[in-house]
Amino acid sequence: MNGEWVRSAVVRFAFGDRVGLAIFLASLCLFWACWRAGFLITDTYTLTNGLVAVEQGRLHMTAAPYSDGIVTPGVSSVDGRLYPRNFGALIAALPFLWALRALAAVTDIRIGLVAVWSLLVLATAVVAGRAVDRERTFVLGGSAAALAAFAVNVALATPMDPPLHQLALQAVHTVAAAFVAVFAYRLLADRYRRRTAVVGTVAVVLGTPLSVWATVPKRHVITAAVVLAGAYAIRRSRAADDPHALEARALGYVAVGLLAWVHAPEALAVFVPFVAVDVATAPANDRRTVGVLGATFAASLLPFAVTNVLVGGHPLRVPRMLPGASPGDRPVAADDAGSGAAGSGASGTDGSPATPRDGASGMAPPDQALREGIEFAGTAVEPLTTFVRFLVAGVETLLGSPLDAFHTFVRSGHVERVAERSTGAATADLSMLESVALLAVVVAAVPAAAAALRRAGGWRDAVEAPADVEADDAYLALAGAALILLYLPRLPLHAQLTVRYLFPVFPVAVYLGLTLSPVRDALATHWRTYCWTLAAALLVGGQLLLVALVRLSPTLGEALQLHGLLSLAAAAPLALWAAAGDYGTRASRAGAVLLALATATAALLVAGVVVEYYTHGNAHVLPAIRALAEAVSVT
Repeated sequence: MNGEWVRSAVVRFAFGDRVGLAIFLASLCLFWACWRAGFLITDTYTLTNGLVAVEQGRLHMTAAPYSDGIVTPGVSSVDGRLYPRNFGALIAALPFLWALRALAAVTDIRIGLVAVWSLLVLATAVVAGRAVDRERTFVLGGSAAALAAFAVNVALATPMDPPLHQLALQAVHTVAAAFVAVFAYRLLADRYRRRTAVVGTVAVVLGTPLSVWATVPKRHVITAAVVLAGAYAIRRSRAADDPHALEARALGYVAVGLLAWVHAPEALAVFVPFVAVDVATAPANDRRTVGVLGATFAASLLPFAVTNVLVGGHPLRVPRMLPGASPGDRPVAADDAGSGAAGSGASGTDGSPATPRDGASGMAPPDQALREGIEFAGTAVEPLTTFVRFLVAGVETLLGSPLDAFHTFVRSGHVERVAERSTGAATADLSMLESVALLAVVVAAVPAAAAALRRAGGWRDAVEAPADVEADDAYLALAGAALILLYLPRLPLHAQLTVRYLFPVFPVAVYLGLTLSPVRDALATHWRTYCWTLAAALLVGGQLLLVALVRLSPTLGEALQLHGLLSLAAAAPLALWAAAGDYGTRASRAGAVLLALATATAALLVAGVVVEYYTHGNAHVLPAIRALAEAVSVT
């Protein structure tokens, strides 16, 4: 077994092919350019302080080096100990933290990060050159670009003392965001030509706020990556010629199980549609197959269950179900506790003394054992009942409060009662369509469904005939609907920027839109038109937008609303084109132009957020982006 074979196997398993690896590296380069070493959301103080505790070998926090107080949003209190959440992300961040410490030991951390980014630029060029059989040209160009970027960034570098724990968490989420692009590419490449898959991936990456949330240590990009990974697992497991179909199917369950370690409610929202579609469409559900899948899923849940036992005393009681800490709570000193609250054995999960055992055998009395069994069963089903209640509440909100749904999906505007809840925070929010104009392409499903209905000869025949829907598409649609219903009762909010709770739905919906025949045909046939229009819209349209912002001198909320209006202006004709249902050559070319304009509006929003609107005190990891942010001032 030589090294080349191993490298090839790793590339095929993780990225599909060299193009997938190039997309992964290019995405990292893009997200790195958007990286700001700051705290965009107050919840991230909890995670960063929690990572400090995990690095020291504890699950509970004893200090808050990154915030004024240890009780920040998301902290739970059990037996006097204060716990963070999202332990899966915290554990995953440890290798990145160790790597950052090693980098900081040999060079200034800012220069080291610039050097790593420059190497990523070179690696992207090398891999892309090999993928298109133009390695020499790409290597020369990539080397020049990497050296020039390194020189410029070093020349503009200023002293910086970034929080390493925060950087480690951001690095984990950046990698997860890059896999969103990889799985979007692999799903598209499995269905269409590679060129179409690459162009579609560009639309997913640039046409959604993926670059904004890639470096924010919240679970959103991780959930999006897991959802798309589950879809790819379903697709590969249905391939008749795939010798690893069962393994692919099992990896889908592993991904969902590990997501529970990061955010259990969203994992449940993903798991239910995944199981429903997988079991209903699987080529085999025999005893051996079910046993393998069940054992694999149970193994993937072990870290989740062990952490829950150590923290809350029950394998299914996640930190989010525990009592929240109050501002008056004080942490237990490090030398007064072990690694977990409930694991000490000195007290119950509510802080009361442990119940004495009966007899020399240490067994509980029969009635007590029965009560404990009933309590355990009740706790086990509590997440499911809570999940069902959330879904029911989401349906009720959708049907009973259509105006709230309108503000969430179409136009954010100003909702007085929501603004009053923001407690003086900046009113800076955009609806889903204002954030991602490409979502308008889902309208193309209407003529597609009508055409399918005509072919089937009526509703009854359409229901009885085999569904002309791929299993992975059905899963993505159901998972997206479940995530929407899960959060809809809590929306709209006026401080979410791009409805971040629903961010995983963005790449899913855009991908599903790209699979609709008119959209796919427009990109496949007129991909040059799409690319040139996108470049012109970013370069020329970006300058015009900057001039307008300088002239208007808007507030933050006004600037974001301008972006929202531009997105709606791009979404309206795109929706009309998608709904037309009659596509000739000219109409298809026009569709490519509209798709590019819709992509550009989201990319310009990302640029504004990174460079001007949320600069975190010019804490950009790349000094060149920091210098650009200092030079531009429009709000």
